[in-house]
Amino acid sequence: MAFIFAVTGVLLQIGLALLARPVFTSLFNVLFFAALRIGLSQAEYIMHPLPSPIINSGVLSLQLFFIGITFLTMAAAYFMTRWWLQKQS
Repeated sequence: MAFIFAVTGVLLQIGLALLARPVFTSLFNVLFFAALRIGLSQAEYIMHPLPSPIINSGVLSLQLFFIGITFLTMAAAYFMTRWWLQKQS
């Protein structure tokens, strides 16, 4: 299911970019989000079972690595967004 939604999402974004109509883009993105939300709510498990295998592992180094890589990813997204916004203005 994840692969189908991923491929559909990419193709949808390409089609909407070619269409270049903001109203249709917004409408179809909201509809795609609703379909994705319904599809994921029907799935019993998404990627991992409910108890997190990382947080509940009891291995401190694994937990710290996961937390660290999460914060590094967020920092990278922040700096890339700042760079992109400065480049546009």
